[in-house]
Formats: sequence, structure tokens, C-alpha cells
Amino acid sequence: MSIVIIDREGKSRHDYLKWLNDFDQDVYILGYLETINSFSYDKAVGFPEFETNGNVEQFIYELNKIDPVTNVLAFEEGSIIRAACIRKNLGIKGQTLEEALLFRDKYLMREKLSKEGLKMPKFRKINHFMDIVSFCEQFGYPVILKPRKKWASKGVIKIENKDSLSDILSNVSLDDYMVEEYVSGQLYHVDGFFNGQSIEFSCCSMYVKNCLEALEEGFGLGSIMLDIDSKEDKLLKKYTVEIFKTFEVDYNTIFHAEVFIDKSGNPILCEIGSRLVGGEYTKNIIKLFSINLDEYLVKRELGIPYNIGNISNVRLSGKVWIPAQNGYVKNFYSKSIDWSETITDMWFAT
Repeated sequence: MSIVIIDREGKSRHDYLKWLNDFDQDVYILGYLETINSFSYDKAVGFPEFETNGNVEQFIYELNKIDPVTNVLAFEEGSIIRAACIRKNLGIKGQTLEEALLFRDKYLMREKLSKEGLKMPKFRKINHFMDIVSFCEQFGYPVILKPRKKWASKGVIKIENKDSLSDILSNVSLDDYMVEEYVSGQLYHVDGFFNGQSIEFSCCSMYVKNCLEALEEGFGLGSIMLDIDSKEDKLLKKYTVEIFKTFEVDYNTIFHAEVFIDKSGNPILCEIGSRLVGGEYTKNIIKLFSINLDEYLVKRELGIPYNIGNISNVRLSGKVWIPAQNGYVKNFYSKSIDWSETITDMWFAT
């Protein structure tokens, strides 16, 4: 019996062999040629153009004939649907294709949740340019155009007025897009682990600046954890529970939900994925809670105990990613800092 792990980042992010040191099944790690050697492991197999190479599926299909595959694990947004398709074709338990699409396709996500009464922005699937034009006329500006299955704000466009709409209609391909009303409110994210019945761990954070505006303005991304006793923390966690109930999730999954709280205090979903938060924010979770959510998922999926300690009395933290800019350092702040009490992690990149 064997398990297959679909990996996109290498050992620096996922030390599977350490996590599965005493595991008695064969573990196959499949990934990019550029990162696979980081594992130094004979069952780590690299493929060129990994994300679009069908030989990955062929390898798993042939492996299943000689060493039956019991689990297919994936952690990244771009691998979720791929892993679900493999499970479906080989009859392997876990997140199904239909379930994966609810976490990947923003239109299906909103359609399901809105039908069950959860507050969503007004939205519409784009089949033709007229769908955008009529939506703008009906709901006014600004509106947001989103690719249905991309992530990290890739391809997201804010249409401010008729002039910007005209530019978009003449210059942008909108295949597999949706349109929705712009939500004016503070954006938060909720990150955690769902065990098939309930949310076993989660923490909530507030974005310093909403993602789209931060990227458009070159500000960079940042977020700060919320106090667990705050009303926002309680509201966001309750709302996330409702999402999992509506999706009828009965399997283990990590998750990253982005949720607005509007000016009336209502939570409104931006999106939710069955993967972890990006931007190295997972380091904050590991540092503060001593919980590695990827390791948590691997062990729970394979029946290996993973215990959570006391998480009710931790210090809050935040992280800001500032994009590099051309220039030179004129001065550096040199005031003495108590690193043990104030800052847990700082690094510079050029």
C-alpha cells in the first residue's frame, strides 16, 4: 500500500519524511524537477512542467496497479482539483471533485452559499460581454471582475466607471470569469483545520489593507491576528462554521477563508480555499501556536496522532510583506530593539 503527495514547493515548506518517520506505507512525493531533489529520497519523483504534465497522472495510475494507492494528498490551490480527479478515477477516499470545485470555483462557491441564505455580494457568471454591461447598469459601479479558479488576486480587475469598463471590454479576455459588486468593508482571513465534523483549530487576522487595493497601489500585503475575545473574532469563526455546514464537508481539510465585515457589521465571503494562507503567514501560526497545519493534515489523513496544546493564551502577531522598489538605503533605524519581546521574525530580500 502507498500514499502519493503532490508537492509544489519542496522540503523547505513540507518536511514529509520527518513527519512520517514511523509510517509503514510507501510514500511517493511528486513535484517539480527544480525542487524535488530537496527531499534526497528515492521515491521523490520530479517532472518537467509539473502542473501541466499528464505523466504525473500516468505515473500514479501505473503505481496503483503494483502498489495500491490509499491516499492522495495536496496542499496548494493549484493542486486541489488535480488530486480530486485522481481520487475519483482510482476510487480513493477524500475530497471529491465536486467538493473541490466548491473551494476553487468562486461562482459555484457563491451560488451554493447564497442559495442557503448566507450573505454574498451580488454576482453573475460571465458568458458574454453583455453580462458585464447589464450587471454594471443594474448594480452600479464599482464592480469586480474575477477569474473563477485563480488565486492570490491574480487576474482580478476593479471597474470604477464606464470609462474603465470600456477599456476592459476592448482589451481583456474574460474566459471563465465572473462579475460581482464591490464590497466596502474591512477584509479579514480565517485559517485553520476542519476534521470532518467541526473546526478543530482556527485563528483570525485582519488585513492591514484589502488585498486588491494593496497590490494595485504597490503597498504590499500585511495582516494582524485578532484577539480571540474580540467580537470580530467570534463573528468570523461563527460565519466560517456556517460555510462548512452549508458545504456539508465530511473530510479533513485545512482552509483559508477571506471574509469582509461590511459597515453594518455583516460578514460577507470574499472566498474560501482548502489550502493554507500564503505570504509566509504560516510561520506566524507555527511560532505562536506550535501548530503546523500542513503536518496536521498529513497526520490526520493517515491516522497518526497530532495533538494541540493550550492555544487560548498566546501572544498576537502580524506580518507585512513590502514589495521591492528601486532605490538605495540612506538611513537605517538603529534604536535598540528587545528582539525577544517585540519582534519574532524579520528578514530582508533584494
